[in-house]
Amino acid sequence: PTIFGLADSVANAVLQGPSRAAMTATSVSVGENSTAVWNVAGRITLNAVDGGSVRVRGGANVAFGSVAFTTTGSVDIFEQSGLQLSGSSTAGALILNSATDITDYLASITVSGSAHLTAPALSLLDEANESLSVAGNMLFESSTGGAFTVSEAGSAQFGSLTIRTGGNAQIHEDGVMTLVGSSTAGTLELYASESLTDGPGVVAVTGDAVFGGNTILLANAVGEQLQIAGNMRLTSTGGAITVDTQGTVNFGSLSFTSTSPISVTEDSSTDFLGSSTAGSLNITSSSTVSDSAGGAAQIYVSENVSLIGTQVILGDTAADSVTVGGNLHVSATGGGDISVLDNGTMNFGTITFQTNGIVRFREDSDTEIIGDNSARNIILTSEGALIDPATIIVQEYAVFTGASIFLAGDPADVLNVTGNLLLIAVYLAVLVRLAPWLSLVALVMALSIALLQHLLRLSVAVVDVHRQRQPVGRLPRHPLHNFTDKRVSDRSCTDVDQPERIRVTTGSTLHLLPCRWQSRQIKVQATHQHRRIRRLRKRQTSLTGLTRLTGLN
Repeated sequence: PTIFGLADSVANAVLQGPSRAAMTATSVSVGENSTAVWNVAGRITLNAVDGGSVRVRGGANVAFGSVAFTTTGSVDIFEQSGLQLSGSSTAGALILNSATDITDYLASITVSGSAHLTAPALSLLDEANESLSVAGNMLFESSTGGAFTVSEAGSAQFGSLTIRTGGNAQIHEDGVMTLVGSSTAGTLELYASESLTDGPGVVAVTGDAVFGGNTILLANAVGEQLQIAGNMRLTSTGGAITVDTQGTVNFGSLSFTSTSPISVTEDSSTDFLGSSTAGSLNITSSSTVSDSAGGAAQIYVSENVSLIGTQVILGDTAADSVTVGGNLHVSATGGGDISVLDNGTMNFGTITFQTNGIVRFREDSDTEIIGDNSARNIILTSEGALIDPATIIVQEYAVFTGASIFLAGDPADVLNVTGNLLLIAVYLAVLVRLAPWLSLVALVMALSIALLQHLLRLSVAVVDVHRQRQPVGRLPRHPLHNFTDKRVSDRSCTDVDQPERIRVTTGSTLHLLPCRWQSRQIKVQATHQHRRIRRLRKRQTSLTGLTRLTGLN
């Protein structure tokens, strides 16, 4: 039946058992009178004309199979039984409250203002021809911490979004998704077909969260907060991902998927977890950057990576892997250490590091150091060749290990090691070129150690030396390698009496002079296997050309 009037606010209305009903009035109110009975097995349509309101207070005597409404005014519906929306509905503002779940069936709902849906659990838009459009804020709230699902099968568009539940929430939106206000969830999955962003407010998730969109922009203004206790996975379908510096951001761990640039600033430690890909990656953390958040991390970045934190730790488990197609730039603020460890698999295009702490770096392929680099100590191991078109400043000691080593090969390169320098080359050669611009405290003489058929023997070491005249006295002797200067001129280096030493894998020691020197002839004698090493020759007052220490046979 179709009823015209003011419903049970006028009289004790009784509507019992029809399969479908419609009510039209300037203002519709149902269930306000406790003696009224409204029992419709099918759908009831409530129409308020001239901007009137629709109000339903579903007591024990009010039950509908489904509800539809039409008004430019407000709609406020409470139902004790399950609330199902069906058919076409419009409202200026919408409040739906159900004692059990809220669902829809072939429903198309349009709200010109805001909407607030409250239920123990909610499931909407699981059919292709269902839609929910809210021009203002869409607030989903669970009274018992149940699950919310707004499926991608239908069409959802919100001016802004707020979610409050202690359970799981999964929301798909067609268009731009904007989080505002205070949102809470046990786990949270948000997917936008266009950009995903946030406004003023706090998003707090006690478990994991997944944010997906064509582009993602979060925490780009003061007052915006993201607090994710579990893993935060950021996924873009083509655009950039930015978690900015102005807001407050804390993640339990971080994962990401994108072919575009990703930039994340976090106000606590940043821990990578699981599989992640990016076009380029910039991570800034106020604490540690690591891949040790209770599990393994596999990171692939096609271009450049920048990691900034108080300390950086990568590759601490065998399942960890980091692959960077471009440059890996690692910076530890406050004197923290940088550790790229040998447990995982590490491959980079080039590397750059800056810290006042210790750098421990291992790569499973060729290692190329570029740019400005600094550290207190360096222990760098490469499974391939190790080269450095770069500036490297080391406050204390440095250890470089690789299949072959080529350092300071360009006039623009700088290698400055205040303390000991150890070069270990396995199978191939060491090449160190020293020139007047090279600020090396010690004159470097390099060894390479070949491991062939389990026999440890001296291979080829090449030293190309260009030094200014600055004579010094006799070099000290060592039981394994004795360096003697046959033609010694007057001393001019009085600041250091004992030269620095470097340790090599055979147990031998090379003595390095800590100042510039001149000698017309140096004879190098090696007692190792009682073999002679060829003499180094020098022209007049500077040592030039190429000096080779030939391997022992």
